[in-house]
Amino acid sequence: MKLDEIKKSVESSQANYSRNEIEDIFRIRTKRSISKINSKMLWDAVFMLVTVVILVSATFMIGLKNKYLISFEIICMAAFLLIHYRIKYYLLNKLNFELDIKASVHVAVKRLKIYINIYKMIVPSAIAGFYLKIQFDLFTITDWSVFEIAVRFGLFLPLSVLVFVITDRLTKLMYSNQLHELKSLSKDLD
Repeated sequence: MKLDEIKKSVESSQANYSRNEIEDIFRIRTKRSISKINSKMLWDAVFMLVTVVILVSATFMIGLKNKYLISFEIICMAAFLLIHYRIKYYLLNKLNFELDIKASVHVAVKRLKIYINIYKMIVPSAIAGFYLKIQFDLFTITDWSVFEIAVRFGLFLPLSVLVFVITDRLTKLMYSNQLHELKSLSKDLD
């Protein structure tokens, strides 16, 4: 049942609901939205870990000379992202819905927006930095022509834009519904 329907039924019914009962309804809806965000974060982290396993396995199967160094860099980037997930999880679940539901919903919306913006910056930047690092490592151990150098480093900008667009679409796909739901809860509370 949507909040507008609840409000209409409360207004049209003869029963008088207390402020606490209405806040309980909002509290339940907010906690449900937060739990959906948590499950999407978990799937995001699982997807990232599977990707790391695939990338590390690929470095060993291809037989790269610096496979240990590259694998270590991939694992460090994954560890950094896992720390980021943990911080986000902590910040979103630290909210105290028992004191002031309105303030808690506003804080949840604000924190989710901040997380999405940070995620959109960190992931593409980390992948772009990792791509450049690999290209510089390969450049130092191989003999490339000027054309190969231009192609490899020329791909940096289009690949960076592609990664940014994919990250933007994924964050919208994963978090936009819950963000919209929290925003509508926030407006309903006003």
